[in-house]
Amino acid sequence: MSETLVTYYGKHKISPVKLDLPSLERHFQNRAALFHHLGLIPSLFKGKKIIEFGPGSGQNSLFTTSQKPERYVFVEGNPTAIEDIKACYSQYPELEKFIHIEHSLFQNFCSDELFDAVFCERALLGKNKTVPILKHISSFVAPGGVLVISSSDHVACLAEFLRRLMAQSLLDPNASMDSQVEMLTPIFSSHLATLNGMNRKPSHWIIDNLLNPVTISQTFPIPDAVNALSKDFDFFNTSPRFCTDWRWHKDISENSKSFNQVLIESYWDNLHNFLDYRNVSPSRTKSSNQILSKLALGIQENIIQFENTRDPIFINDVKDILDELITHIDEFSPITAQSLKEAHTILSKIPISPKAIVESKYFKGLFGRGTQHLSFIRKA
Repeated sequence: MSETLVTYYGKHKISPVKLDLPSLERHFQNRAALFHHLGLIPSLFKGKKIIEFGPGSGQNSLFTTSQKPERYVFVEGNPTAIEDIKACYSQYPELEKFIHIEHSLFQNFCSDELFDAVFCERALLGKNKTVPILKHISSFVAPGGVLVISSSDHVACLAEFLRRLMAQSLLDPNASMDSQVEMLTPIFSSHLATLNGMNRKPSHWIIDNLLNPVTISQTFPIPDAVNALSKDFDFFNTSPRFCTDWRWHKDISENSKSFNQVLIESYWDNLHNFLDYRNVSPSRTKSSNQILSKLALGIQENIIQFENTRDPIFINDVKDILDELITHIDEFSPITAQSLKEAHTILSKIPISPKAIVESKYFKGLFGRGTQHLSFIRKA
C-alpha cells in the first residue's frame, strides 16, 4: 500500500480489510468470478511465480494460493496486516508452504526476480504518489506476464462520498476513532445491508470509507492507470466488464488503435454506469460524461474542504452541485436521481438527522461501482 495508507493504519494499529466469510467455498466462487472477468484462468497459475503488493488480511489470496503456484510473495508495509496474514494462513497449513512475506513499503521493495503475475488490489490511491509506485510495482512483471490492479474515481465513489459528508457532519472530529465507529455503525449498517455480496465488516467499511482521510482525498481513475502503464503494458480485461472491441483480430496491428485507447474510449462511453450498481444505461457521449465527472469532482473537492475547515458553507456548495447533478442524471437513471434527491434532503436539515439516514428509502440502496479491477499484459 502507499505510505499514506501505511501511516494511517499504523497510527491506529489497524488493518480494516478483514472479510466475514460465510464459507471458503463461497469466497472461492467470488474470486473465481473476478478471475473470469479479468480473463485469468486459475489453473494456469499452477507452478507460477506470483507477487502481491498489499495483500491486507490475506483472505483474497487464498484462492490464488490454492492453485499451487511455485511461490507467492506478499509485500506488506503494515505490521498489523502481516499478523492477520499469518493468522489467516495458519488455518490452512497446506497452503502456508507456498507463501513468503516481505515487510516493506511498496516503493522500497527491491528484487531482481520477475514474476508471472503481479497483484495489487485496492491499495493504489492518488495520482501524484501512485503513478511512480505503480510503475515500480509493474516493473516486476515478466514479459508476457499479467498485472492486476484496481482503480476508483469520483463518479464511482460519489454515493460513498455523500455518506462520508453526512458522517463527518455528525461526528466529533476530536473523538477517538473507536467512539466514532461506535456512533456511525448503527447509522450506516442499514445501507450496507442492501448489498447482497457485502462481506466486509461494517466497522472496517466505516473506517476506510467514512473516516480514513486517504480515501476521500486520493482517487485513481482508469485513464490515469492506463496512461501510467501504456508504454509497457496492453490492457486485457476489466471487472466489471464494460469494454467492447468489435475489430477483427487480423485488422489489429501496430498502426491501428491500441487496446489501451479502446479501453479509455469505453471508459468515457460508460462512466455514468459506474455511478449506481443498480442501473445499466446505454452508452453516452464523452462530453456528457465529462460534465458528470466534473460535477462529481466538485462534490469531492467540497467535502475535502469541509473536513479541513468544518465550515458549513461547503455543505451548501455540495447541495448546489447536487441540484445540477440530479437534473443531469435524471436523463438516464431516474432511480439514481431520486436517491440523490433524498441525500440532498438529508443534507438540507441541519443538524443532520441520523434517523433520516437510517430510514432513507432510496439513498440507502445507492452504491456505485466503486472499485474497478483491471488486468494488463506486459509487452514482450
